[in-house]
Amino acid sequence: MISTTRSPFRPLALFMGVMTLAWASNAAAAAPVPAALLALLGLAVIVRAATMRRAGDRSPVARNAPRSAPSVPIVTGRTAGLLALVEVIGILVTVLLLARSGLGELVMPAVAVVVAAHFALFLRVQRSWLHLVTSVLGVLGAGSALVLMAVGAL
Repeated sequence: MISTTRSPFRPLALFMGVMTLAWASNAAAAAPVPAALLALLGLAVIVRAATMRRAGDRSPVARNAPRSAPSVPIVTGRTAGLLALVEVIGILVTVLLLARSGLGELVMPAVAVVVAAHFALFLRVQRSWLHLVTSVLGVLGAGSALVLMAVGAL
């Protein structure tokens, strides 16, 4: 019997795919080719997430095969919700402070800093160097853009 149970990572992957599409649309006018590539990546993540299944739902042959990597801790609904809430509050505070300060042009790079920083929060539920690398590179890139815009160099 084939199980249709979905992976617990499915909602998170769908969210990241949709967010990738949204960020790509922001870059479409300034950098059409990279934006199109990012949009395709976002669509690929969405399609892959829609077809994800739990590891226990593998075929009988695959179930008996040794696993190549250790299992990944599952992000609980409560933890994922808390991390999402931290990010949303950070974005809202950032947007409100910049808007009230008359610095609306800095909203996009400031939000990008918050979004990049959220990957470090995932270290609490999954110890992966990838979360640390994406967080550091994202904060450095978005932070550089923020500083360059703030001083009028970009």
